[in-house]
Amino acid sequence: MADLLNTTVSGLTAYQTALTTTSHNISNVGTEGYSRQRVELNSRLPQSFGNIHVGQGVNLTDISRVIDEFTTGNIREFSSSFHRLDMFGSFASRVENLIADDQGSLMPALDEFFNAMNDVANDPSANAPRVALLGAAENLDQRFQSLATEMQKMEQEIDDRITYEVGDINALTTEIARINDSIARIGASDNQPSDLLDQREQLLKQLSEKITVSVVEQTDGTLNVLVGSGQLLVTGSHSVNLTTMADAEQPDRLAVAVQSSSGNIDITNNLTGGEIGGLLDFRDNLLDSAQNRLGRTAIAMAESFNNQNVQGYDLNGNLGGNMFSSGNPEVLPNINNNVATGVPTVTVSDATALTVSDYRASFAAGAYTITRESDNTVVAGPAAGPVFANVDGLDFDFSGVGAVAGDSFYIRPTRNGALGFQAQITDPNAIAAASPIRTTSNVANIGDSSISTGTITDVTDANLLDTVDIFFDPANPAGTFDVVDRATATVLQNNVAYTAGMTVSQNGWQVQLTGAAVAGDVLTVEENVGAATDNQNALLLADLRTQQILDNGTTTFEQSYSALTSEVGVVTQQVNINRDVEESLLNSAIAERESISGVNLDEEAADLIRFQQAYQALARVIETANTIFQTLIDVT
Repeated sequence: MADLLNTTVSGLTAYQTALTTTSHNISNVGTEGYSRQRVELNSRLPQSFGNIHVGQGVNLTDISRVIDEFTTGNIREFSSSFHRLDMFGSFASRVENLIADDQGSLMPALDEFFNAMNDVANDPSANAPRVALLGAAENLDQRFQSLATEMQKMEQEIDDRITYEVGDINALTTEIARINDSIARIGASDNQPSDLLDQREQLLKQLSEKITVSVVEQTDGTLNVLVGSGQLLVTGSHSVNLTTMADAEQPDRLAVAVQSSSGNIDITNNLTGGEIGGLLDFRDNLLDSAQNRLGRTAIAMAESFNNQNVQGYDLNGNLGGNMFSSGNPEVLPNINNNVATGVPTVTVSDATALTVSDYRASFAAGAYTITRESDNTVVAGPAAGPVFANVDGLDFDFSGVGAVAGDSFYIRPTRNGALGFQAQITDPNAIAAASPIRTTSNVANIGDSSISTGTITDVTDANLLDTVDIFFDPANPAGTFDVVDRATATVLQNNVAYTAGMTVSQNGWQVQLTGAAVAGDVLTVEENVGAATDNQNALLLADLRTQQILDNGTTTFEQSYSALTSEVGVVTQQVNINRDVEESLLNSAIAERESISGVNLDEEAADLIRFQQAYQALARVIETANTIFQTLIDVT
């Protein structure tokens, strides 16, 4: 009867544990990351009695997690991809809303400015259109600066978010290492506590939302967690912290590094997933380009309007000045430079040739090399320098730099263009709407020769405003003319053969002659005195709206901004589409895990009844065994 009791007690113990496990499952039906646990029962070895074998009950061999490792790995992978795209898409949508807003974008300000310029051209002597133009110019510079400032704030926000995320990652890896230690202390890798394993897996999922990691299981049941190109974040019970540091090439922004005894190891370029990956992707692949493209538009606009306005005459009788200023190229020395002194001077020499890329200037073997970052193309050098002229519209001057081998400089030519865009004219009369020269035909001319209004080719020419006559001197050979300075009677060009439609250039201006000239005819170029109603230069300023200036003369200002809007919109749409795909894959993987590992209350309720009935039946067996045992005692 002892065998009957032992057999029954083994069942009672087993099913009591089964009931407890079922209760544990039901209690954790709402616990995120919980894996359903299942008791593993095996019959005991039978006892031999002659040629028969009598069973001895049941053994509870294990309480196991119901999991699928492949599905768990998919959840981490899809979670990392989704959170990267979700973070990228969130910031990209903010940029899109910023630059495409009907009221707050650049386009309304451009429309207002060019419309005001047309009004000045239509009535150059009136004060009201000039005042309105100054107001529109101020609104334009505020719009450029506002857009650039908001993007700059996003850049700072990214640094703040990276710092915050790194702190979260360190907390997660510390906790994973702690659980690793607890698991290792238990011992056998094939008999690990299910709840600790669930907690560790949930921490790994949270970690994958921050950063892409790979996981390697060890023989003692612990996990090694790696990041980037194989740097360990967790090994056994030890965790390695991430930190932030100044980026070597662009020290005004943060990089992510692994702390080590030999110093910090920059892993920024190896981070491809999670929220940190999304922040870095947005910064490097969208925000930088958007800032550069906006800045390039501002620089080209300032240069174009300045070049044209200085070729005009204002109501004060002066040559025009600059209408706008813009931000200068920025040069950042690499923080790993050895003993370099000074930085190269970089200036914009041709705004029409500017790209939206940044550049890297490096020094090695006594020569400089300039590389365009957008396509990693060497655009100048290697050469000793010290001056590289008109490289993508930029001049590089290294004459003041004491570089040594390995030194480098990061150049952002257009990043600050919009931040520094500002209207320079405050006096309405200083708008140079007129041409500084005017052309006339002598009323006594016999022929029908005529002279064009003229264009300015060099406003810095000291003799620009001198009165010059184009004189068909009867004493000269037939069909020729002289170009004569009237004040000094100096012949500037002698016996020039005349051809209808020809161009004459002198003193920084250029005119075209047409018609049939007769000896004695005089055509004159002189200072445009009292030209309040002249709108020649105002028309040229207004015409800049349709001039293809950017991208080597293929893109207008408005087209350049539209390209920015389109670029950001396309990238945002693609990111959002890919995010939705990854979210669907993630949800499917989670649903699959739930179907395998999740707690099903109906199933647990059925198990609860089954285990309860087995337990009650075994209790009746105990009563029966007790009765039989008592009867045997009474008989004896």
